Amino acid sequence: MDAEARNQYLRELRDEYGLARKAVKSQLLDEAVKRTGLARKVILRKLARPVTLVRRPRAKRRRIYDAAVAAALTELWTLFDYPCGQRLVPLLREQVPRLRQQGWWQCPEEVAAKLLRISAKTADRLLAPQRRQLRLDRRRGRSMRRLLWEQIPLKVAEEWDRRQVGNLQVDFVAHCGQSTAGRFLWTLSTVDIASNWWEGEPVMRLAAKTRRGSQVHRRYDVPATPYQRLLASGQLSQAARESLQQRYASLNPIQLRQQIEQRQNELLRTLRRSETRPDSARKLTPRSVTSFVTQGAAVRLPEEMT
Repeated sequence: MDAEARNQYLRELRDEYGLARKAVKSQLLDEAVKRTGLARKVILRKLARPVTLVRRPRAKRRRIYDAAVAAALTELWTLFDYPCGQRLVPLLREQVPRLRQQGWWQCPEEVAAKLLRISAKTADRLLAPQRRQLRLDRRRGRSMRRLLWEQIPLKVAEEWDRRQVGNLQVDFVAHCGQSTAGRFLWTLSTVDIASNWWEGEPVMRLAAKTRRGSQVHRRYDVPATPYQRLLASGQLSQAARESLQQRYASLNPIQLRQQIEQRQNELLRTLRRSETRPDSARKLTPRSVTSFVTQGAAVRLPEEMT
């Protein structure tokens, strides 16, 4: 029984309860407890106050972040390569005033003020339709088996020297998207553990990492860009600090994004041209014995064995 049906039942019961004798009232209350699942005292309070049995329409909340804010947020979200809300919000507070001051990106003053105070959850909610359209909600599961994962030694955050800038972690990255089918690039990705210097967006640095069996629990600090972490580290010389600040001030995120997309398109065109050449056909190497057997020619048994 939902709230509306329950209140309707109690409204009808109220008239009958008011005219009934004391013994009958007790029976009516017992029946109401069974039907509604409410306690007797709660039912008595509702019967004594008829106003509580009328469902008032919920007042609509005034919409703060309108379509103009959502459009500007989507534009910046795309510019910074689709980060989550927790990473996007620090970027907005740092980059919106800078982009507008340099004349690289403009929006109304009211929209800019809302972008600076938007929360991470609100940003994720406004970007949810675009995220679904681009299919960015997919999460990869762990490809290893659980027993194998438990046997792999894992270096937790407490074992890293994250105070000294210059300690690097190198990973082999497959740029294959959601599938390893077809041709794609493999690169070595290097990240500085202290500053997380790797990409130009805020990074939630791992504050603690504990392991319980095959489960790894992570706790992150406040998101900050690698540039901000390096400046706050106190390990840069004055000359290096000034050089880094000048370099940062000269970078135009919109221009960098356009250059990256231009080079990606050039790479894609080069790949497509190579695929159309007659000599580009190559024999694929089987990934397993099963694929080797299935791709090979059929083998027939001698007639005397059949």
